[in-house]
Parts: sequence; C-alpha cells; structure tokens
Amino acid sequence: LALTGTVIGHHRGLWFYTIGGRVGQDVRFKIKDLRSVGLETNNMPPLYIIGKDKEKNQLIVGKREEAMASQFTVEFTNSNLQFTDNAQSNMDQMGKLYVRIRNLGELYEIESLKIVNFKLKIQTKQALFAVASGQSSVFYDEQGVIVAGGIIGD
Repeated sequence: LALTGTVIGHHRGLWFYTIGGRVGQDVRFKIKDLRSVGLETNNMPPLYIIGKDKEKNQLIVGKREEAMASQFTVEFTNSNLQFTDNAQSNMDQMGKLYVRIRNLGELYEIESLKIVNFKLKIQTKQALFAVASGQSSVFYDEQGVIVAGGIIGD
C-alpha cells in the first residue's frame, strides 16, 4: 500500500496500468504480505493504482481514498498550457474558476491557483479521483466558457 514500502505482489508491466485503475486479478498478491500491511484478505477492500515508479518498475497500489488529490500542477513547457484571449493575465480576477480533468468528468471548483517556477499550481475545494501526469485539464469560468487548458505535470 502507499508509503509502506512493502512488496505485496507482482504485475505484468507498468504500461498495462493507469492511475486510478482498479487492481484486478492480473496482479498476483501474496496473502501474508497483504496481511502484513493491515488488509483483511477475507473481506479485502478494492485496491487502485495510485502511482508508478518507472525507474524501480514498481506499481503503487492503495485504497480509493489514497487516490484522491486536491492539488496538481500544469506546466508551461512545450505549449502544455494554452489560454484563450487574455485569460493568462487575468485568471486570478475572473471570480470562480472550475477545472475538469476527464472528457466527461465533473467540474471541480478551484480554491486557489498560482504560478510558481513556470508551473500553474492548482488547489481545488474538493478532492479529485486519480489525477495523473499526462492527463488533460481544462479550466472554465462561471459561465462555463473555457479559459485555459493544459497537460498535468509531475
């Protein structure tokens, strides 16, 4: 599970898994290791992909609440962040702003945003499920008009 550092199973390869995906039968778990991290194997909660460590070839799994995040960044590199009209200069004066990270996903109200080291740092009022690097993020004003869009960074 997240942050415990305990190996609880083996996977087929990182490229087969998506952040937020439910861990299925293709991941072979070791029962004794599941118990060592506090999971009751007779009534085990669903596990989700909450991270990947490409350098160590590790898939990080956890409970649904561990896949929730209310902060993420959008980077300014390689045109990852695009603004409509003059939105870049006045996004902080637009009133309520919302973000969507999935094509048909829910709109989440933004609590704060700021630019730090060429990154747009987003804090939402409500936690989002499975925010992942490489996902699109689209920003809307109170009228539902798109004001910016970009790619979520690490």
